[in-house]
Amino acid sequence: MSSQTSSSLLLLKCLERFEKQSQEMASREGLVRFFCQEVLPFIAEEATIEPLRVEWRERRDHLNQQIQDAEVHAMAETKEVFHEIKRVISSIDNERVLQQIALLDRLVVSQKQWYGPPLYQVLYDEIKQLLQLLLGAGQRDLCTKYAKLASCKKYVSRGSISELEEEVYIGEFSFAPSVVDAFTAIEDVYLNRFYDPAIVWWYFEGAIWCWSTPELYFEHVEASQHGKNHGFHFQTICYKFAWKEIAAGRDRVEAQSTPVIFTKDLFQNGLRVLINAISTHICGHKENVPPCPKEPVTTFELILDGNELWVQAMFENQMAEKFFIQAFHEEAGGEGSGVFRFVKDLFEDKREGERRANLIYKWESASKCINRIKLPKELKQAFFGKVHGATFYFRGTRVWVRDAKDLLRELRTCAQKI
Repeated sequence: MSSQTSSSLLLLKCLERFEKQSQEMASREGLVRFFCQEVLPFIAEEATIEPLRVEWRERRDHLNQQIQDAEVHAMAETKEVFHEIKRVISSIDNERVLQQIALLDRLVVSQKQWYGPPLYQVLYDEIKQLLQLLLGAGQRDLCTKYAKLASCKKYVSRGSISELEEEVYIGEFSFAPSVVDAFTAIEDVYLNRFYDPAIVWWYFEGAIWCWSTPELYFEHVEASQHGKNHGFHFQTICYKFAWKEIAAGRDRVEAQSTPVIFTKDLFQNGLRVLINAISTHICGHKENVPPCPKEPVTTFELILDGNELWVQAMFENQMAEKFFIQAFHEEAGGEGSGVFRFVKDLFEDKREGERRANLIYKWESASKCINRIKLPKELKQAFFGKVHGATFYFRGTRVWVRDAKDLLRELRTCAQKI
């Protein structure tokens, strides 16, 4: 056996040992110290997987650039929509509409001094409010250019008499689609932090940086760099908030708030995602490397029975267990809820491949549909791959999982077995 083969197998064994230790840790603070002192430096310095780390960083940079480009486009488009509406209604005499226009004017002018949530998000919400006011002021034709109108019947009381009248309202906004694209680009990174190894490593490199960075950095380096730029100072506060989640574990002090970024799930599930990626890299692409150590393989199959989703587990001895996952809501006409439509489409073509979800509303995304399927996280990772907006990778209705003891335990505990 060559030295390269030996080092590859040793790497996999070390990672499996790390995972076992991390699963046994009850304390999040202890888990933070374990990852930042042992696990992450080991992965960051291991020469065998340097090509994989380069690939992860390239994807990280691509995603980051994608978000920045989407946000620039969103900012330009929201400003353009506002100026367009403002020109059309230049002669309007409605106090509430004029107040809303003045507010939007101040926001646009303050772009360079702005600090807080992304300005395009604030402008987008305020333009929606402006359109609501314009509809109430009788500007129905103008509103149809930026929104889809709907109507409903309602009773209106006039003295002792109630009359049924039609009320027009905004059913869906259609302006500035680039804002939705920016939301989706950001959301994809967040929702894929348990599935995409490049995003997992992005978070983990952030954890390494937080662990090695003293608090003085924020007071001296950041402050001196940005001077009176309030926008950068707000960004620094956000960075420091994330930094404290790691620093509390490092300094052995009680966390001031419940972690929302560097959670226990992120570390434990993220390590499993990296192990899978590293194992594939080594066992699938390296020559003269013997097969990875064999573990029992369990076949999991999704089954849709009417409006009920089930999972069948088939073992190597051909014995099987079937677990109830969830029942979907069935609406009139048989279409059902959004997640039910999503799942039914999976069974239209059960093969592996990239898919595009049939979404009706702008706020929907493939990630949200997948998250609403009540499968264990590990099983979701087995069935679904990378997600971006409406597109996602589906590995078919049947997948194979090695060493599924913990997964089966979770199914037996949480699901109804027959």
